[in-house]
Amino acid sequence: MASTRDFRALRNTFQSMRLIHQEAGISTRKLAERLQISNGAAYYVLKSLIEKGYVKAENFSNSNNKLGYSYFLTPTGLREKSALASQFIALKRKEYNTLRAELESLEREFERSASVTKKCLAPEA
Repeated sequence: MASTRDFRALRNTFQSMRLIHQEAGISTRKLAERLQISNGAAYYVLKSLIEKGYVKAENFSNSNNKLGYSYFLTPTGLREKSALASQFIALKRKEYNTLRAELESLEREFERSASVTKKCLAPEA
């Protein structure tokens, strides 16, 4: 089973690639905001994606802030995003099934508890 850290890394990587694909030219700050992670964490994910050749960074051409970049998926990045999507879906489906089983168990427990409580509170004949 994947650790929480591994799942978080997969989620951040996949969701970053997904947002970059949906919003070509997205900035680091906007990516961090949308993923609800720190700017530093977003930078770390982006740096990793750039090193792997999945994302390309470009300077804002008409920005006074020459440190600003916008990000785009490469063709290799698009293929990797598709592969990650199937992994992400499988993990989410497993998480969903686990939660569903837990909810069903809690509901059965509640129903038994409610039944016992009713019997205890019923007036004696």
